[in-house]
Amino acid sequence: MDKRHPNIRRMLRLLRAPIRLEDDEIALALRDALACDTACDAVVSIVQRALPGPTEMNALMRASVLSQDLDGNKARRVAASLGLSLRSYFRYRSAAIELIALAVERELRPPRAVAAHARLTHHWRRKMREALRMKPECERCHADLPGEAAAFICSYECTFCPLCAHAHQNVCPNCGGELRARPRRREAVPA
Repeated sequence: MDKRHPNIRRMLRLLRAPIRLEDDEIALALRDALACDTACDAVVSIVQRALPGPTEMNALMRASVLSQDLDGNKARRVAASLGLSLRSYFRYRSAAIELIALAVERELRPPRAVAAHARLTHHWRRKMREALRMKPECERCHADLPGEAAAFICSYECTFCPLCAHAHQNVCPNCGGELRARPRRREAVPA
């Protein structure tokens, strides 16, 4: 039997003893991260997240973990109830524990700092270049509309001052689309 992820295995075994589970570091971190009432609820929730959906494989893996660890059934009994050989049962269980460990790691991993990752910074630079092009004047009356001024736009970025938008009953005369309040930009952002 594969013995990877001993902390995850220990946490799962403690599902039978919810009071002792409240002392487990990983379970407590999950309880806080998932905003659950108890560590037991958090562990069951992470099992559900790691093995979601009604697919047969996920259902077998979920049952292999919950039936043995939560309900306290022996491995042979769980394998027989699932219609699996003991060897197949342990394969499903090992895969389930691997997926649960990945879900726990993903949930407890600290968020990445934006400045520390060039790839993420590149992503935001590209997004800034694709940002809304703020047109400086109303298309109807040619009134000045700087970035911080109130204006109305349609999905094609046709831009109108509030008076002209109201005169058109918040319907774009160019495309017939709905005119909505344009987001305001406080300062110029370099592209």
